[in-house]
Amino acid sequence: MTNDDILRFVGRYSLGRDSNPRNYEDSLHFLRFKVPGGFITSEQLRGVAELTQKYSKNLAEITDRVDIQLHWIKSEDALDIFKVMEELGFTTDMCGQGFGGARYGDPRNIICCPASGIEKDEIIDGRPLMEKLTKYLIGNSDFMDMPKKFKFSISGCGSDCVRGVTNDLAFVGVKQGDDIGYT
Repeated sequence: MTNDDILRFVGRYSLGRDSNPRNYEDSLHFLRFKVPGGFITSEQLRGVAELTQKYSKNLAEITDRVDIQLHWIKSEDALDIFKVMEELGFTTDMCGQGFGGARYGDPRNIICCPASGIEKDEIIDGRPLMEKLTKYLIGNSDFMDMPKKFKFSISGCGSDCVRGVTNDLAFVGVKQGDDIGYT
C-alpha cells in the first residue's frame, strides 16, 4: 500500500471533533470489528468491556450488521487494541473498510438467525454455513471490490428473522420433502 493510500484512510472515520483533521497525533477515530453471525462468547464480551473501559469511554456500539464499534480511539492506542482483538479472535476484515485499488470495499459482516441451533421450528442451523462463508471471505482478495456495502444473510428459521429480502445475497432455509437446504 502506498503512502497516499494510507493517508486516504487516516482520520477518515474521525468523530469530527478534531480542529485540524491533518493533526493525526490528536485525531480521534473509531474502530469496527466483526462478530460473525452475532455470536460472541462471554470471554470475548468481557474483553470488549475491558477495551471500552480503557480506550472508549466505557461505550461500545453494536451495529445493524452485528459488528462492534469503539469510538474515541487515539491513534497511539490502535496497535494495543488490535493485539487484544486478535487475542480475542476478532478481525476488522469484512467491516466495510477500503483497500488500495479497491473502489468500494469488502463485503459486510454476515448476519445469521440469532436463534440458530436452538429454535424449535428451525429448518436448518445457519451457523455452519455462516462460519464456512466467513472463513472463505476473510482476506480473500477476490471479494475486496464488491458493490458498496454488499450484505449477506443466513436464515434457517421459518420466519426469515434476518429479513433476507433486505440483503444483497440471502440464504433462506427450505424443506422440500426430506430434502433440507437453502434457497
